[in-house]
Amino acid sequence: RSYLRRLSDMLEGQAFLLGAAPSVADFAAYHPLWFTRTQTSAMAGILDATPAVLAWMDRLAAIGSGSMSK
Repeated sequence: RSYLRRLSDMLEGQAFLLGAAPSVADFAAYHPLWFTRTQTSAMAGILDATPAVLAWMDRLAAIGSGSMSK
Protein backbone atom coordinates (compact mmCIF):
# COMPACT_ATOMS: atom_id res chain seq x y z
CA ARG A 1 0.00 0.00 0.00
CA SER A 2 2.87 2.34 0.74
CA TYR A 3 4.24 1.80 -2.77
CA LEU A 4 0.85 2.54 -4.33
CA ARG A 5 0.49 5.72 -2.26
CA ARG A 6 3.94 6.83 -3.37
CA LEU A 7 3.04 6.28 -7.02
CA SER A 8 -0.22 8.13 -6.51
CA ASP A 9 1.66 11.07 -5.00
CA MET A 10 4.04 11.12 -7.97
CA LEU A 11 1.08 11.25 -10.35
CA GLU A 12 -0.49 14.25 -8.66
CA GLY A 13 -0.78 16.97 -11.29
CA GLN A 14 0.83 15.00 -14.09
CA ALA A 15 -0.10 12.16 -16.42
CA PHE A 16 2.98 10.00 -15.89
CA LEU A 17 5.47 9.40 -13.11
CA LEU A 18 8.09 11.85 -14.34
CA GLY A 19 5.89 14.34 -16.16
CA ALA A 20 3.73 14.72 -19.24
CA ALA A 21 5.26 11.87 -21.26
CA PRO A 22 5.70 8.19 -20.38
CA SER A 23 9.22 7.03 -19.55
CA VAL A 24 11.02 3.84 -18.65
CA ALA A 25 10.05 4.55 -15.01
CA ASP A 26 6.37 4.20 -15.92
CA PHE A 27 6.84 0.91 -17.73
CA ALA A 28 9.02 -0.53 -14.96
CA ALA A 29 6.45 0.35 -12.29
CA TYR A 30 3.50 -0.67 -14.45
CA HIS A 31 4.45 -4.28 -15.17
CA PRO A 32 4.03 -5.77 -11.67
CA LEU A 33 0.84 -3.78 -11.14
CA TRP A 34 -0.54 -5.00 -14.46
CA PHE A 35 0.17 -8.57 -13.31
CA THR A 36 -1.61 -7.91 -10.02
CA ARG A 37 -4.59 -6.35 -11.74
CA THR A 38 -5.03 -8.93 -14.48
CA GLN A 39 -3.60 -12.20 -13.19
CA THR A 40 -4.19 -12.23 -9.44
CA SER A 41 -7.84 -11.40 -8.85
CA ALA A 42 -7.50 -12.02 -5.11
CA MET A 43 -5.04 -9.11 -4.87
CA ALA A 44 -6.41 -6.77 -7.54
CA GLY A 45 -8.66 -4.95 -5.09
CA ILE A 46 -5.67 -3.34 -3.43
CA LEU A 47 -5.45 -0.99 -6.42
CA ASP A 48 -8.92 0.41 -5.72
CA ALA A 49 -7.52 2.56 -2.90
CA THR A 50 -5.48 4.58 -5.41
CA PRO A 51 -7.70 5.78 -8.28
CA ALA A 52 -4.86 7.91 -9.69
CA VAL A 53 -2.78 4.76 -10.12
CA LEU A 54 -5.65 2.97 -11.87
CA ALA A 55 -6.12 5.90 -14.25
CA TRP A 56 -2.35 5.95 -14.93
CA MET A 57 -2.44 2.21 -15.63
CA ASP A 58 -5.26 2.77 -18.11
CA ARG A 59 -3.19 5.47 -19.86
CA LEU A 60 -0.23 3.09 -20.15
CA ALA A 61 -2.45 0.26 -21.40
CA ALA A 62 -3.76 2.59 -24.10
CA ILE A 63 -0.23 2.98 -25.43
CA GLY A 64 0.03 -0.75 -26.09
CA SER A 65 -3.35 -0.90 -27.75
CA GLY A 66 -2.58 1.99 -30.06
CA SER A 67 -5.45 4.05 -28.66
CA MET A 68 -3.40 6.67 -26.81
CA SER A 69 -4.49 10.15 -27.80
CA LYS A 70 -1.80 12.60 -28.76
